[in-house]
Amino acid sequence: MLASLPHMTQRSPNNSLAMVRSDNTTFRAKRRALFFGVLVCVMVSLLFITSCSASETPQEEVAEAPTDRPNIVFILTDDLDFASASKTPQIRSRLIEEGTSFEKAFVSLALCCPSRATILTGLYAHNHDVTHNEAPAGGFQKFVDEGHEENTIAVRLQEGGYQTAFFGKYLNDYPGDEESTYIPPGWDEWYGKHGHREHQPYRYKINENGQVVSYGNNTEDYYSDVLSRQATDFVGRTAEDSRPFFMFVAPTAPHGPATPAERHKGAFASEEGPRPPSFDEEDVSDKPTYVSSLDRISEEEASAIDEYYRERLESMLAV
Repeated sequence: MLASLPHMTQRSPNNSLAMVRSDNTTFRAKRRALFFGVLVCVMVSLLFITSCSASETPQEEVAEAPTDRPNIVFILTDDLDFASASKTPQIRSRLIEEGTSFEKAFVSLALCCPSRATILTGLYAHNHDVTHNEAPAGGFQKFVDEGHEENTIAVRLQEGGYQTAFFGKYLNDYPGDEESTYIPPGWDEWYGKHGHREHQPYRYKINENGQVVSYGNNTEDYYSDVLSRQATDFVGRTAEDSRPFFMFVAPTAPHGPATPAERHKGAFASEEGPRPPSFDEEDVSDKPTYVSSLDRISEEEASAIDEYYRERLESMLAV
């Protein structure tokens, strides 16, 4: 999701659902591919534009006309599927209608860390070689070891005169083998959530501009709210600056455990998880063994699926 804010005029607020017993791996991958594809296309476009600007425009000209360049707010949710996004009208009203939407987009490797690496670099997964969420084939440390930290969109935009700020989940298992206070190149301000308990809404750690801060289990520690306060504070401090800004905001919702904020619990109490034809399919004789050998979904399991689905939607309300 991308929101472009007119310079100096606005202030900004803000495991896949396993529910089918038949072969829905491709279905889930396509849904996630669609969502990540939106993000990837936006970032690749930005990288291309920035690269062209850097090669064709003298630095003096860029410095003389900073107000011609928009502020950029880039929001990356974690495991939000397209169907669930349609249940949150704020996404459409605030980001799609006032921002940018790509409805026919695809991703080459529909996993979290490879897609995040592509967003940061504009490279296909087979080129950046971060092909998994965990080491040795993936994760934050793999990204670092491949030398990509020096060639991200943050580095390029910073070189082009943008103020840059990151908030949220960076790459899986950050900070890896680096120091706990490590800040990747290119970021003027950094609020990166540590990989340990990186998806937990309470009791986590954030590297806040070189100082690791621990958060507790109180209502005010709810992660999406902390993220919102940090991002809003940044906009408030920089909106009047002569330089445009780029914000990368990456909440961990609705990734499991998908715990909603206290104020949002029960907001989707009447919702039922999707029931596509593959849900608890009666005849699976034509499916692979790992599907056909499974038991039918019990009432208890179906109820748990519905509850998790509701929690995912409710966790998005804070975002």
